[in-house]
Amino acid sequence: MFFRQLLHEDHEHVCAASYVIGDAGQAVVIDPQWAIERYTALCWAYHLRITHIVETHLHSDHLSGARRLAAETGATIHVAAAARVNYPHDELIADRPLELGELRLTALAAPGHRPEHTAIVVSRAGRDPRLVLTGDSLAVGGVAPPDAGIEFEPAARALYATLGTLRNLADWVEVWPGHVAGPLGGLGTMSQKTSSTVGAERRWNRLFAVDDERSFVSQLAALNVQPTAIGVHLAETNRVRLADHADEPAALSAGEAHRLEQSGAVIVDGRTPERFDAAHIPGSINLPLSGRAVGTRAATILDPERDLVVVAENYRDAVALTRLLESAGLQGVRGALAGGISSWRAVPLAVARVTSLSAEEVAQALDQGDVILVDVREAQEREFGYLATSVHAPIELLARGGINLGDGPVVVACEVGNRAALAASVLRRQGHADVRRLRDGGVRDLLTALSRLPAPVESLSR
Repeated sequence: MFFRQLLHEDHEHVCAASYVIGDAGQAVVIDPQWAIERYTALCWAYHLRITHIVETHLHSDHLSGARRLAAETGATIHVAAAARVNYPHDELIADRPLELGELRLTALAAPGHRPEHTAIVVSRAGRDPRLVLTGDSLAVGGVAPPDAGIEFEPAARALYATLGTLRNLADWVEVWPGHVAGPLGGLGTMSQKTSSTVGAERRWNRLFAVDDERSFVSQLAALNVQPTAIGVHLAETNRVRLADHADEPAALSAGEAHRLEQSGAVIVDGRTPERFDAAHIPGSINLPLSGRAVGTRAATILDPERDLVVVAENYRDAVALTRLLESAGLQGVRGALAGGISSWRAVPLAVARVTSLSAEEVAQALDQGDVILVDVREAQEREFGYLATSVHAPIELLARGGINLGDGPVVVACEVGNRAALAASVLRRQGHADVRRLRDGGVRDLLTALSRLPAPVESLSR
């Protein structure tokens, strides 16, 4: 049996997992991402032909690549009937397993996270199950709570029943989940481990071991996992508007990009913060392609129905940024600025410039009471230290525009710098006139700089 787990790490809290399983020269891809090139390249290298594609459920954190992959390979897509998708597919039916050589992939109804959710049990013909792809039901160390737009309590009860079904599998059966925890920690108690066994989860996964439905629902609710704001849009896109191809972004002249911007399109600039600071289109959003969670952060701050124009160092980067935006459900990219910011300046059209500040400069300004510090890290990152007088505003909260910062100078900081650049550009777009970012580091570097002042202000840091 050929088996590969592929992680899509454009997330901070969870990494989506997809799988390629093969035998006898054939392969099935489970939960493909929008960027299908990874699957086609992998299968080409191992002389496998992709014949089947399986969706365990309608995904709410990324755009599926199922139709793209089917168009590229001729493979058949398999989805549970309850998903009610409107594209060509075969239904996943429990007593009709997919066969690849000696492999049998059997659908197991696993509602809870979503009503159509399905787990896939893998075995060899005539043998006991060897592994189970649990999708977004059972995770390593935790479970996936009900999805965005799903009524919590009935879904939680359905998930409890699903876990009871999975507990019937033998201890040695391997568990391969649809998500693992990201760098900022997963949903609830989810682990960063990429796989487990039923026996290990029975022993160590607290929610998997709960044997009372009411207690399970209560404990799941106590985790207080909040679905993403764009989740409902993504799930519906994956159901009724899932594309079967990905166009290259059109090369736009500066004049064309300017007309789109004047008509309401948002300029998304994927260059480094330093390049962006030196010259950028006024009102544009800095989403450094060099950072992590590019698509996820974009989905947090941008309207999925809004037209977008991308700016990058070169066309290759423009394509990469476009694909990440599309993967996060932002399919409104109208094109890329040909020639980058240089072509914009050559027209000439107005550019904006900003100055960033070092940790020492920010420390001096804070010591003198001249600026407000906006800390855009997540709550768990602040456990390692933060400024007591700072305004805590993670990107999602900042994007909603509910933070009152007054009219004075603002400095934005995060852990390493990319989120600060994004947040600073969002604040400027919202109308804040004097916004700078902390460069070459993050809040911890700032706390160190504060401690080195001639008269450190101890009350500022915790």
